[in-house]
Amino acid sequence: MNNHAILGGPQLKSLNIFKKAIIASQIVSQLKPHVGAGHMVAQTVPSLIKYMDSGLSVVAVTPLLEVLGFVKLYPYISKNNTLPLGYEFSSWVSKKKGVGLNLLKKSLEIFHTFAHSDADLFAVCSTNNPKPQEILFKAGGTNMKRPSYVPNMLEAQTGTPHQETIINLKTISS
Repeated sequence: MNNHAILGGPQLKSLNIFKKAIIASQIVSQLKPHVGAGHMVAQTVPSLIKYMDSGLSVVAVTPLLEVLGFVKLYPYISKNNTLPLGYEFSSWVSKKKGVGLNLLKKSLEIFHTFAHSDADLFAVCSTNNPKPQEILFKAGGTNMKRPSYVPNMLEAQTGTPHQETIINLKTISS
């Protein structure tokens, strides 16, 4: 039984600050093991609320606000331009089978609504974390070269070399 809602864009943006804080706190906790394993960049409650307010995130929650999954679309904006060059499907966590795919579908809707047609949409996956890659490739994602404007964030955060797989998500039909 589907006992959760997928909230993204304006739906998530319209939640009150207290609900956003409850949701963001859970997301930070769910991301910690992945940050510790070197798979993700650390997030904070205020930064996650900022993404919720921007309309560039998606969350799966139960009626009691238990977070079952989350993703944000991180915009890469060039220094000379106000339009994002691309969006990274990032900070993706899922606690329940099938929720990750629902988050992906809602993220694609948001991307196609807000992004300009030339913008990239991609995921950066730690090479030693095969599960997200498997899901994204099965959904229709394809390998792509790292866009020139995208740094290796985990390498920058840890100071050690880090192998990543870049997956083009614009190839997925929603």
